[in-house]
Amino acid sequence: MKAAALQKEADALEKQKTLAEEAKKEEAKAAALAEKQKEVDTEKKQAAQKEKQRKMAMQQSNIIQIENLPNNFSNLMLDELIKNYPGMEKIVEADGPKCRAVVSFNSADSAKFAVMGLNRFKVDQSGRQLKVTFMVKE
Repeated sequence: MKAAALQKEADALEKQKTLAEEAKKEEAKAAALAEKQKEVDTEKKQAAQKEKQRKMAMQQSNIIQIENLPNNFSNLMLDELIKNYPGMEKIVEADGPKCRAVVSFNSADSAKFAVMGLNRFKVDQSGRQLKVTFMVKE
């Protein structure tokens, strides 16, 4: 009987030891998960900060890029398209094969007005829409 009681006590101690080891493993998992979450949060904050800086830089630009122009557009067509937006200084680049153009304005406000008016503008009967964005100054 004494041996059975000792065996029972040994089994209970072994079970406690196993439970303690499992608890340590769970704590380690929780700590690793918390560390991973901290890394993810840091990455998200950094990405948000970069995006904010990019948007600020774009908002301060007086140069716009117009994409998705028809293949056969010309500078004359581009002038006609932009003439309703005051402050245009010059067409910096017009690339027919790439269907894009870069236009400079005398102020960021003038450029912003043009972006607001021209972005998603339907440029032909097929429903082709322009994509107009600020160019980041580098």
